[in-house]
Amino acid sequence: AVIAPVAHQRDCDLRQRQGPEENHVARKNPTDVAALDCSDASVNTGSMSTVPREIDAAVAHRRVPDNAFRRARLLWWISLFFAALGACLPIGFWTPFFALYRSSMFEALEPGGVLPSALQPVCSLLLGITGGSIAGKWIAHAALARYALVGGERWARNASMAGLLTWLMTDSATSLARGAAFNVTLINWAPLLAFGLPMALAWNAFQQQPRGRLDARVSMSARCCEAVCWLGAVSGVVIALAGSSSLFAPWHDALAKAYHLDVEQTRVARRLAGFFLGPIGGSVAGQFVMLAAIAHHAIPRRRRWAIPACLASIIGWFVVDSGYGLLFGGWFNIVMLNVPTLLLTLPPLCLAARRQ
Repeated sequence: AVIAPVAHQRDCDLRQRQGPEENHVARKNPTDVAALDCSDASVNTGSMSTVPREIDAAVAHRRVPDNAFRRARLLWWISLFFAALGACLPIGFWTPFFALYRSSMFEALEPGGVLPSALQPVCSLLLGITGGSIAGKWIAHAALARYALVGGERWARNASMAGLLTWLMTDSATSLARGAAFNVTLINWAPLLAFGLPMALAWNAFQQQPRGRLDARVSMSARCCEAVCWLGAVSGVVIALAGSSSLFAPWHDALAKAYHLDVEQTRVARRLAGFFLGPIGGSVAGQFVMLAAIAHHAIPRRRRWAIPACLASIIGWFVVDSGYGLLFGGWFNIVMLNVPTLLLTLPPLCLAARRQ
């Protein structure tokens, strides 16, 4: 009684915005209106929760199970929480909330469990890099939950779980190999339970096929976006596995030079950086796995939220990472990694946006 009038009003508004030919098609087959990605704005209908406009008609035609809709809203809020936590990580790390994690890290780093004062800016920079990667990944989670999971779409469910498991396996394996078991025992279980468990419990509720038809004019640029995203996912795994190798020696040399570290401090700093390689590389890999899924399923179907979601995830990572880099003197990380990554990922997305 509440949803149907809203959907009917939206169908009328949609027909007013459409041209004569599209309007004729909509009248001929009115159920197609539910599949049109008209707008990503929201409406509020009193007793009904605020939902994306593009799925209202699908809900009205009972295409979206209630369990999927409620679970997607929950996952959206959980994703926003973890994105905010990542953005505030360099600040929250020094609070009592992270006391156990902080003491475990410092005890694994040096006998006595005290971080040398010369390495505190290095630790803050590494926390900023980690926080930016976490924020970027959870922004991608939030976009999938807000615009695709809420419509019960199966591909979004698979992409969200793939991103979560990619991060978990990469982070956990690398952390255990580098003596950072505290990452697994104190941190990694929390997102797995908070996000993965609700997703698993409602797994069968997400069975809808992708809405909209493939557009050949956008498919080529979407494939370029997907290829770049898979390259980003591979780079995340490389960061996790080879971040302490000679492949990244120029980065470690720049770190020691920027903070004027002696030989012993450089050794400790490299070990400290190794503790963060798992979370950083795992988050980057999980983020780009989800963005590749968006490029494969949503962008070719001209889903209006898809490209802004990818841009928000990438720019969110860049702003948080680079902002803390400037704050803590890590300009070399911005020049050597952040700017090249931005220059590699933005052009395909801009091309796809132009095609749309």
